[in-house]
Formats: sequence, structure tokens, C-alpha cells
Amino acid sequence: MSELRIGARDFAADPLGAKNKARGGETVVITNRGRPDVAMVNYERWKALEAALPQSALEALGQHPASSIAFQPPRIEDHAQGAEL
Repeated sequence: MSELRIGARDFAADPLGAKNKARGGETVVITNRGRPDVAMVNYERWKALEAALPQSALEALGQHPASSIAFQPPRIEDHAQGAEL
């Protein structure tokens, strides 16, 4: 998958050209002052990216590699004392 970077002014001058490039399978990155600002992809690519996202925050946390680590913290004895007033 190739990436095409164009400036915001160039995009404003020829938005259809950028759209056609995205339809053709390229990722079009529109930059603002040299920094990536907006990305355009075709609909099929968008759906593939969307399908790869977790459906919920709980699902996202479950996908983290650390979630498979068994952790048994040691029990802490309560040594709290009352405050002297």
C-alpha cells in the first residue's frame, strides 16, 4: 500500500485528483505546514481498518499481551493505628 503526501493547498486546488488516488488504493495524506493532518483511504480499506478495531474498551484491554500474566499480589496486613488528638 503506497502513501501519497500532498499539501493542503494542493489538495484544495485538486480535491478530485486526491480522491481518485485514494480510490485507486493509495493512502493520501494531506499535510498542513508539512505535518500530516488528514488521511484519505478508499472505502474497502476503511472497512478493513474499522473491522480490526476492538468493539469495546474491555475488549481492547483484553487484547493487551500483559492481560495473560497471572498476578497475585501479596496480602498486606492492616497495621493502621488510630490518630492521637
